[in-house]
Order: sequence, then structure tokens, then C-alpha cells
Amino acid sequence: MMRLKLPNGVTTSAQTRYLASVIRKYGKDGCADVTTRQNWQIRGVTLPDVPEILTGLAEVGLTSLQSGMDNVRNPVGNPLAGIDPDEIVDTRPYTNLLSQFITANSLGNPTITNL
Repeated sequence: MMRLKLPNGVTTSAQTRYLASVIRKYGKDGCADVTTRQNWQIRGVTLPDVPEILTGLAEVGLTSLQSGMDNVRNPVGNPLAGIDPDEIVDTRPYTNLLSQFITANSLGNPTITNL
């Protein structure tokens, strides 16, 4: 299983298509879960395929860095952020900034790992 780190649970159409292509590769063993922390978990991934998947994730602007074990959880927000006509503030820029801090822009941030 590979968990992604998706600030506010938002993906672009290109990112979603890439994720679907990864899942499709594993046939009946491949599936994805959307977690309560607004992440995707891709099931059925095999260890030999991980480097290729990580490269593909980076190409579409996604990461799985610091998404498991005792790392800081994914920043979550209103699932209607940016489209809710009654919202006072669009929180997506803030969840993105927080995620960039947590992962040091997808390089890894050891200063806050395992908080």
C-alpha cells in the first residue's frame, strides 16, 4: 500500500489520471481508498514498481513523502474550499503552505518528523 500526501485532498485532472493509471496496472489487486485525512491509498503496489511510481508522482506534482507511520498528518480542510459560494476564506493556499512546510517542498523535513 502506498499513501499519498494531498493537501486538502485536492488533485488535478492530470494527477487523477496518473493515479488511475497506477491502479489500473494492478488489475483486480489494484484499488484506491480515499482516507478520512483526505489522502489516497493505492493498494496492490509491488516493491519493484515503487521507484517508477515515485518518479511519476513527482512528474505530476504529487508525493508520498512523510505520509505514513509517525509523521505529521495531512493538512485537511473544507472539501468545498474554493467552490463554496458562502465560504469566508478559501483555505487551500493555507493547507498547501502547511504541507510544503511539513514535507520541505517534497524533500523531507526531519525537524518535524515524528512529532
